[in-house]
Amino acid sequence: MIAVCMIVRNEETTLARCLKSVQEIADDLVVVDTGSTDGTTAVARSFEARVFEFPWQGDFSAARNFALEQVDEEWTLVIDADEELHPSDRNRLVELLQNTRADAVSVEIHNILGTPPATEVMVGHSVRILRTDRRYRYTGIIHEDVTPSIQAGGGRVYISDIKFLHSGYRQDNEKRAQRHARNVTLLQKALAHSPHDPKALFELGTEYYVENQFELAAQHYEQSFRYCPSKAAYRPRLLRNYIAALNQIGRHVDGYRLVVEALSDYPDYADLWFLRGVIERNLSRLDDAVGSFGQAIAASTRPSTYETNRSACREKAHLNLAEMFLERGNAEEALEHAMACLAINPSILPAYTVAAKAFVAQGKLLAAREVLEMARTVSPGGTTMDGSTTVTSRSTVSPSVCPRKSTGLSSK
Repeated sequence: MIAVCMIVRNEETTLARCLKSVQEIADDLVVVDTGSTDGTTAVARSFEARVFEFPWQGDFSAARNFALEQVDEEWTLVIDADEELHPSDRNRLVELLQNTRADAVSVEIHNILGTPPATEVMVGHSVRILRTDRRYRYTGIIHEDVTPSIQAGGGRVYISDIKFLHSGYRQDNEKRAQRHARNVTLLQKALAHSPHDPKALFELGTEYYVENQFELAAQHYEQSFRYCPSKAAYRPRLLRNYIAALNQIGRHVDGYRLVVEALSDYPDYADLWFLRGVIERNLSRLDDAVGSFGQAIAASTRPSTYETNRSACREKAHLNLAEMFLERGNAEEALEHAMACLAINPSILPAYTVAAKAFVAQGKLLAAREVLEMARTVSPGGTTMDGSTTVTSRSTVSPSVCPRKSTGLSSK
């Protein structure tokens, strides 16, 4: 028996899509509203959800825990209004819960980042399904997490490949600015109470990164790294984001030194290899960059271990290699990587340009014309909700950074 449990605020444009994705498996729908002024609660009631009012207290865990208290079913599935359960995983999820002895289940969160034609997919993990137990409580006024309370009680967490699709980072500028301001305020409040909290410093740095305030991001990542425990679960993400911020502000030598150090700790982290390739390309260490991009493509990075930008580690790495080989006059290798890029994602327009130039360099003008004609038929419509088609940004920039979905919740 599964209860879907969520907190919402002004989500009338996304809530119906979310509830449709889970209504077939839900024996109960619990929706806690924290102060909506639109039609959110009406949408929830149209799905026969039980709607509760909970005045906003500036504390996401307080709202989450109130929602958990309303659940009586055996299992609680926690989801946000800007997420969906992947259609192919509904039956698999039910079967899993019928057979597992675990106390909680971690799922893959597929975050769709950016807006067309600069869209990427970041994949991480988050505990979203738990046996209903009053001992399980969220902690943290923001980026709340239930995992510590599960582990404190000796609970077992099963790592699954069930997919939640998150589109919230594609919000309009006004809503995104409101969320950013809210999160910064809450994180600053947390740091006022505990100035050296490495997790809060990391999360605040990421808030600045996603708003392109890279200097501020690097400053907060540097402080977080200073205090971060070596075994902290978020340390690989912190290093990746810190290196990306250093690259963005032109501190390539510092970024290179740090990425080499990070790879000694996390040699199977494809995102770090991609960043190393980007920095080596910026430092004109082109032979080294070729090797690093190759490592990014070959690395077997599991989302359950590292939050990973699959777009960067696959098609963007191939695109960088295609551009580099073309610049070096190796049209054959350039064409090979451009086609490999398009085989993964046929919506990456720069890859068509590289392929056409490679054909021209080989004297194959008709083939070049055909490639450009193919490019004109591609619609840069971004990423589908199942993450199957993405459109990348410029190939040489650092990968986008996902603020919070892999370990916690972007609460409303």
